[in-house]
Amino acid sequence: MNTLTNDDLIKHYNTYSKMIYRLAFIQMKTKEQAEDILQDVFVKLMGYNNNFENDEHLKAWLLRTTINCCKDHWKSAWFKKRASLDEISEIPMQASPTNSIGFVTECVKKLPTKYRYIIHLYYYEEYSLKDIADILSLNENTVRTRISRARQLLKKYLGKEADNYEF
Repeated sequence: MNTLTNDDLIKHYNTYSKMIYRLAFIQMKTKEQAEDILQDVFVKLMGYNNNFENDEHLKAWLLRTTINCCKDHWKSAWFKKRASLDEISEIPMQASPTNSIGFVTECVKKLPTKYRYIIHLYYYEEYSLKDIADILSLNENTVRTRISRARQLLKKYLGKEADNYEF
């Protein structure tokens, strides 16, 4: 058993916080909820008492923990019983073909959760299909099928703008 030092936590935060935030934001759809997930992940890391084999093991653990925290949030009674004013009051990023990054991000956010995870891990984190299958505990063929379906949906959402992107 090994506990992380403050220096280790700071180093891991500086190295992985943006990755965790991006994944949480794609899932949670608001900045505040993504920040909450980021905080939850690092609280769990502080309590984790086992050694990581290497940096890739730590990164995979952080990604899996982020996904689990997002799922836990969606299943929580608080989330199910609240009336969300966040989405109404929040000024969205201009999502139009002239603002490509915002437009594509909004299209990815429209995807069902099972596709968003895979798209994020494949395109943003640049994991192979085999690595994604390991992280999500899925069959590699399932990952391949889901990424194909996600690409089809993205092309549909992007409309004629899909010609500008390589999937």
